[in-house]
Amino acid sequence: MSDDVLSFPENLARLKELEDQLHKASLQIISGDKNLLLHVDVVEATMDLANCCRMIENSDEDFKVVQMASLRLFNGCSCALKLMMSGYYQASAMLMRDMLEVVFLLDLFSTDKSLINAWRLADKQTRMREFKPVKVREKLDERDGFSTRKRAELYELLSELASHITMKSTAMLRPPGGDALMGPFMDETALVASLEELAKLAVQAGENMNVLIMQNFKEVFPSQVTCHAAKKRWMAAFYGR
Repeated sequence: MSDDVLSFPENLARLKELEDQLHKASLQIISGDKNLLLHVDVVEATMDLANCCRMIENSDEDFKVVQMASLRLFNGCSCALKLMMSGYYQASAMLMRDMLEVVFLLDLFSTDKSLINAWRLADKQTRMREFKPVKVREKLDERDGFSTRKRAELYELLSELASHITMKSTAMLRPPGGDALMGPFMDETALVASLEELAKLAVQAGENMNVLIMQNFKEVFPSQVTCHAAKKRWMAAFYGR
């Protein structure tokens, strides 16, 4: 077949039309629910803080690691939200598992900023020994005096349901009462659960970025205030504090 008869495949165009339809349906659901709007509000506020963090001009190589992480979290929030609203709940959860690793690492850095330099300069062997995901979770649990492995349980849940190919992972590929589907579909329960999980990640990401952003960057302060206010509204609504 010659190049002059090639065109964008109709199948992909139709798939995009379905994704757009599901996105509009998801937007209607979210727009009509105050709690879901609070989730979106805190996600957007965290994304704005991440963007402001990225734009800070500085020569501190350790802080550039924080900026790199903020960029990754912005993209993660954006793509996870887009995918869940377009009917790809498993793919959205895969991104959230990735975001969880970044959030945990930033949380560890917020405890001791010298660890940023150690992580940045570590060779692969050292990084895997000291900073692989399980080690980061263990250090955080030790710091907080946690013995219930809640961090590990959440990480393993997202791995089983989304990141790893397991029999459990098929649960996120089927609508209620139906068989597993190829492509996007509408499931309001999955949409709500996915958005709730993304909001929880966004709250943690915002908290850790706020700690790690240097205080002398006054241009970021308005975004920090907005992010903190969104977090307070979210916490008051869902945790009564």
